[in-house]
Amino acid sequence: MKKTFLLCLILTTCTFAQNQWKRALLKQGTVVRDIAINKDNTLFFSSDIGVISSKQSISLRLRYYIQTVAINSKQHLFALTAHHGLFRSTDKGHTWTMVLIVNAPGTNKYNITITEEDHIYFTANGTDLHRSFDNGDTWEITYLSQQIKGITSNSQDELFGYDTGTGLWSSKDKGQDWKLVDSKTPTYNCTAMVINDQGHIFMGKFHGEIIRSEDNGRSWKVVHNNIYRDINSMAIDSQGNMYAAIERGGVIRSTDEGNTWQAFNYGLTNTDVYDIAISSNNKIYITTDGGVWFMELENKVQNTFSR
Repeated sequence: MKKTFLLCLILTTCTFAQNQWKRALLKQGTVVRDIAINKDNTLFFSSDIGVISSKQSISLRLRYYIQTVAINSKQHLFALTAHHGLFRSTDKGHTWTMVLIVNAPGTNKYNITITEEDHIYFTANGTDLHRSFDNGDTWEITYLSQQIKGITSNSQDELFGYDTGTGLWSSKDKGQDWKLVDSKTPTYNCTAMVINDQGHIFMGKFHGEIIRSEDNGRSWKVVHNNIYRDINSMAIDSQGNMYAAIERGGVIRSTDEGNTWQAFNYGLTNTDVYDIAISSNNKIYITTDGGVWFMELENKVQNTFSR
């Protein structure tokens, strides 16, 4: 589970050389967890007191904290609370409307998956898969026979999710029916999953192991296993470069589809990294136990969100 940390409402930066990590300093403390970025490169954080925007003050206050945030292609925000349901904002977080009553206990880890077609998926209470195909106006619930986590979609809108006890599962009918891909898939201790443009699936695990499948999960290859620290989050930029956030290990990067990995920590002094996101203005952002850090990348990238 990702840890929490303190950071401020308003982001200011220290001056470093280009192409190294820069710090976003703290000004007023609050507990922050996940990070999401819209097309205007505004940062949104989930926290214990609401959704926080880098361009405005707290935009959503609730009694319980926000579990996670996500953004669709229309730039609509979705915020999952611990006990008050799922909220939506169509005006960049200024106003919010509850679109689903659901209980999401604070002790669990959640991710909201929004596909290229703006279909929304997330699991709550273990085996309840919530689905919406109309921007959150109406919802369907599929009751799963297993606890599918980390739902991710490929370019064909096929869904994949993992269960730590049974293996990798997939759905080709928008999450209504799920098929076990391979019971031998090494999904135990899995903590993150992403899919690149070639359809290759990557899983990050406890103790720093990263595995890759080039055949939709039927076979796997270990591509990284030498740091013995947990993979907390993964992301891929538009050039195909891969990034992994490491607990107490900083960031590692691969420029060859995961075949080799190198440390990506120049200028980074807080190496307990929890979440990672990439913006359209050529910057990569990470959350750490010492706040938010960012770096200007060498190539232009598209927004990339990983949970």
